[in-house]
Amino acid sequence: MPDEASRDKIELKVAGRVHSGWTEAEVSVGIDSLAGSFDLSLSDSWPADGNQGADIETRIVEAGSEASILVGGEQLITGYIDQ
Repeated sequence: MPDEASRDKIELKVAGRVHSGWTEAEVSVGIDSLAGSFDLSLSDSWPADGNQGADIETRIVEAGSEASILVGGEQLITGYIDQ
């Protein structure tokens, strides 16, 4: 059984790459809304494997890119990056 941190992990998948390690994250989905939404704050670069001390890579997330939000490994939202 996954631990609580794994169940709550928020990932953004863009162009086949998975990004995580947010400084702030908000994901909204509900039966009463037509579309889900998300707002993620991230740094421009992050350790390549998500661990401190790893090689640093630049994150490239461009407006208009197709994207998916996964929480705990389950896809909740699909759409496009708007900014």
